[in-house]
Amino acid sequence: MKKDTHKTKVVFLKNLKNEVYDWCYAYFPDEKYSQQIGVYNCYSHVGQHSACHEDYAKDSVLCTKKEYKDLYAELTGLGYNLAVLDTFPLVTKAANVN
Repeated sequence: MKKDTHKTKVVFLKNLKNEVYDWCYAYFPDEKYSQQIGVYNCYSHVGQHSACHEDYAKDSVLCTKKEYKDLYAELTGLGYNLAVLDTFPLVTKAANVN
């Protein structure tokens, strides 16, 4: 697929309250999903593009590069030109790196 020329801001997160907490999702903070306040685009291996409320993102932690590398590869394979954010104002917790 042709690579996008526009850089898309993305932050890779995982929600530890989720029953399946070991997977990352891509949260696009500049891409509104709908006109509903606080709802943005996200992407995961399962479900692909979907909506994500900022409150869900606030309850998440940042993924490590090792954790999100497969998802990053999937998104760039779809043509995304990603600008990965190392920090994200809504998220104050870092992933537990073992």
